[in-house]
Amino acid sequence: MIRVLLICRWFPPIQHSGTLRNEGFARYLPEFGIDVVVFTAKAKESDLASGPCATAILSDWSDSASISRGQVIRATWDCSRAPRWLKRFPVLNTLAVRLERRRLVDALFPEACEVVRTLRPDVIVSSFAPAETIYLGIALGKKFGIPTIADLRDPWSYAPAAPYRHMVDFLLERSEERRVLRQCTKVVVTCRFAARLLEDQVRIPPEKIEVVENGYDEADADTAPLPRPLEPGKFVVVHLGELALQLPSNNLKKKIKTLLGFDYYPLRTDLTTRSPKWVLAALERMIRADASVKDVVRLWFVGVRQDRNYPILSQFPFPECIRVIPRVSSREAFSIAASADLLLLLQNSYFLNGRDYPVAIAAKTYTYIRAGRPILACLQPSEMADLVREYANAEIVPPRDIDAIEKALWRFLRVQRAQSESLVNSSPRDLEQLSRRYSARKLARIIEAVDEYDNCFVRPDTARCNY
Repeated sequence: MIRVLLICRWFPPIQHSGTLRNEGFARYLPEFGIDVVVFTAKAKESDLASGPCATAILSDWSDSASISRGQVIRATWDCSRAPRWLKRFPVLNTLAVRLERRRLVDALFPEACEVVRTLRPDVIVSSFAPAETIYLGIALGKKFGIPTIADLRDPWSYAPAAPYRHMVDFLLERSEERRVLRQCTKVVVTCRFAARLLEDQVRIPPEKIEVVENGYDEADADTAPLPRPLEPGKFVVVHLGELALQLPSNNLKKKIKTLLGFDYYPLRTDLTTRSPKWVLAALERMIRADASVKDVVRLWFVGVRQDRNYPILSQFPFPECIRVIPRVSSREAFSIAASADLLLLLQNSYFLNGRDYPVAIAAKTYTYIRAGRPILACLQPSEMADLVREYANAEIVPPRDIDAIEKALWRFLRVQRAQSESLVNSSPRDLEQLSRRYSARKLARIIEAVDEYDNCFVRPDTARCNY
């Protein structure tokens, strides 16, 4: 059996969107002959779930983590920070980030070396983000002669969590990404556009790049309660996950900074298309046209933070139509999705050089499809749109087209009124390839190929005798 060391910052019971992909690999890779050892972070209190659903979430994640036949080693992912004033200036900000990365990798390296010496993995898989996981994987690979695979859950230099101080910082980071990823044996991404971005813009050799999609977890469907009307007699539209509820301003100061190359986004990202603003505007029109809609339509926003005030929601003139629900377990989220009358799918829109360039597929897309309910997808032309078009009863509309959204809502509402109250979910058809188990199988084949190649062509000076 091949043994893999999975280096990741996010793993149960830590609450983070990156947890699900790592958990899926740890859970399902052993089914395909891959023993998994996880090297991850100790959970801080701030990383854990909170609120009324915390117990359910932690219980689910604890059960999931125990499925892996390997071991989970937790280290303290912390180091001294660079002076904050450095991060306020172009170029110096990049130097500060690299200094912090180096300090963290140096802090983790001795413990990681001991893990490698003790458990002797055949392949290292580093899960991005953060970038430190890839630096650490490469350092271990060089020391012990082990091939390294970088798994990019999100793009690196082209999709920062915050804008670069200046365009120069982006160019430096893209150059660093190119240098680092070229040292990996393989680079795994989640969709074809992300692969194209690496090949065309970062200039990673295409033979290094593999696509392993995200997916739904069949365990959620197997253990979720049977679908039942969420609110009998109502037409319930459900959105799972975070929303863009605090939209960025576009004042004169921001425009000037953008022209000068400050606050730079290499991909133009339209956050407003992940906002419920356009759907709420369409619903308001429907109610103005037919007052009875107010008594029938309900919008459920599941997974929204409760510690903030969101004017987009609080200023809606018909508050009785909106229900905001905090984060729930993945099992409960699937149960809600499978019981909805309509699922609402929103996503940021991405553009490069004036063209559509959607480099991400929201992970909840797979859950929506598996739930078998109708989907209203407000999306730019993308793989994500193609996915729901092929596998679901979906209507795809431009994300900010209020007229199109209103027409789609009317159509779905009329269909629901014409049907009986009982829920009839579409039966899954050939959806296995959209599951996390299938994604783990694809990764297992990549791991096997990397291990076989390494065993055939390993250099004597880097043979696995340095443990």
